[in-house]
Amino acid sequence: MKKLAFTVATALLCTACEYESTYKGTTGINVQQMNSASLKAYPGLSSCTLITVRGEIARKIDLDKTLTETIVEVERDLNTFASHPFLGNIVYGEEIGSGYRLCLTSQSQHKPAVLFKSPQMVHSASWSPDGTRIAFVVGDCWVNGTYRGHWDRQRLYLLTLVKPKQNYLLEDLGEIDLHGPRHMLDPDLMASQIIWGPGGQSLFWVAKNKAITELKLDSVRRHPIFHRKAERIYGITDEMFIIALDKPWRLLSIPRNGKPEREILRFADIEGMGIGLMIPNTSLLSIVIRERKVDSRGKAVKNADSPTIFVDYASGTVLGKLSESVLGYFSSQELGSCEE
Repeated sequence: MKKLAFTVATALLCTACEYESTYKGTTGINVQQMNSASLKAYPGLSSCTLITVRGEIARKIDLDKTLTETIVEVERDLNTFASHPFLGNIVYGEEIGSGYRLCLTSQSQHKPAVLFKSPQMVHSASWSPDGTRIAFVVGDCWVNGTYRGHWDRQRLYLLTLVKPKQNYLLEDLGEIDLHGPRHMLDPDLMASQIIWGPGGQSLFWVAKNKAITELKLDSVRRHPIFHRKAERIYGITDEMFIIALDKPWRLLSIPRNGKPEREILRFADIEGMGIGLMIPNTSLLSIVIRERKVDSRGKAVKNADSPTIFVDYASGTVLGKLSESVLGYFSSQELGSCEE
C-alpha cells in the first residue's frame, strides 16, 4: 500500500436531512406521469436543498426549482461529483488539458482545492460516512482513441483528510475490476459507484462479472460477498444491501443474515437506472433514471432526459419524480436536529 502526504485547507459544515414517505407505489409501476408535486408534502424533504448536475455545472435547487444557485462550474463535463450527506463538502472531478484532477470545495467556499491529478480519468468518488475519507477510482475506457464501453485497468485510491494539520494522506489500494463505462450519466446510465459500508471499514462495488465485491480496508482483502448478480448497488445498512437488477429494472433488498431477498419495486417504463443516493438514518433512496420513450408508431427512440425518482425502500413506495438529475443534497437543519 503506497502512502503520500499533501496539504489542503478544508471547511466543514454540519447539516442533516430526514425524509418521510406516503406515496404508495405498485409492482410494475409507471413513473412517466409522476412529478414533484407529491414531494412537497414531506417536511423533511422540503427543508432540503438538492444538488443537480448537468454537463459542466452543478447547481443547488429546491422542489419548485426556484433556487438555481451554481456551486460548481468547470470548462468541460464533470467526471464525478459527490457531496457529503451530513457535511457541506463537495468533491468533484474534471478534465484539464491532457489530464484530469479531483477537487474539494464546499457550499460556502466555492474556491476549490486540488486533491489529485492524473493523466487518466478520475471518477466514482464517494465520501466515507464520517466525512474524513474519499474513495475514488482512476482509469479510462478508451484504447487507442476508441471508446470500448467498459473500464480498463482501474485503480482504487483512498484519500484521508487530517484536520489538525489541514493535510491528507493518499493510499493506493490497487487495481479493481469495475462494472460500467466512463460517464456517470451515459445514455445507457451504466453508472459506476463505490459504496461505503455503514461503519466506514469496507468498500463495495459491482465488478465486471456483476458480482458485488467487498474490500475490507483493515486487511486490503477483497472478495465477492454473495453469488447474486447485480447491475447496481445503491446502499448498505447493518441489516441489508439495496441492489438493482435489469430486464426488467427492479429494486431488491438482500438481508445480510441469509434470509430470502425481497423485491422492493418493479418498474414498467424504465430503460436505465443510474446514480443512486441512500440517505442515512432514513429509508429514502433517490435514483437517476432513463424512462422508456417510443414514437407514434411504438418504436423505441433515444431519450436524453435523466430525471430522478425518490423511493422509500422500507415500504416499497415511490414518493415522486423530479425532472433533474439529483446527485447530492444539503439541508437547512442542524446536525442532530433530525428525528429518526
